[in-house]
Amino acid sequence: MMGSFIRRLALFYIVLFVLSACGAQAPAIQATHPSLLPVSPSPSLTPSPTATPQPAPLGVEEYLESQPQHFSATAYGGKSFCAYDLLETEIDATQGKAYLYLWVRCEEFYITAGRIKSGTASSLPTALVLQQIGNGYEIVDYQPHTEGYNAEIYHAIFPESLWDEISSASESTFESRRLRFKRLEKTLQDRAKAYYLMNSGIIEWDVPTALP
Repeated sequence: MMGSFIRRLALFYIVLFVLSACGAQAPAIQATHPSLLPVSPSPSLTPSPTATPQPAPLGVEEYLESQPQHFSATAYGGKSFCAYDLLETEIDATQGKAYLYLWVRCEEFYITAGRIKSGTASSLPTALVLQQIGNGYEIVDYQPHTEGYNAEIYHAIFPESLWDEISSASESTFESRRLRFKRLEKTLQDRAKAYYLMNSGIIEWDVPTALP
């Protein structure tokens, strides 16, 4: 009986030894579930630099209306509006410049006693100087800067093809200017009416009608 107990005890220690040896050699179990994997810190997100938006170049009317010393004086405290006829264009590719030859009419409109009235006005040929910027052009100057009409100055600025248009006193030229005045004056009056309606609610008109 004692011998049987000793054999069982020896067998128990043998099994225990074998199990211990197997446990020591078993490879560690690697976690494969995504939630158990080590998480790498996210790189800091640096926003890419944003270019400062550049103001859009002024349109022709906006540019003319921004030059009160020459085109759009407002002696009565009103708002000046400008319109134009494009007479001719010219591009100087070697200098990166362009020229717009215009006949410009600007007129001030203001409110008095609840009615729209006409104030100061100008009507004259003008050359706008444009500088090439990228794929387009931007207005950078106008000519002439002098007051009044001087044929010598205008002939130095405008192409010869326009000399009769801007300085001739012939009957056909006078008729062309009369029709131009009528067209440009109506454009200005329409803009003034819309402006004061939207900003003041006023539509009463106390302005001479454009020439027939």
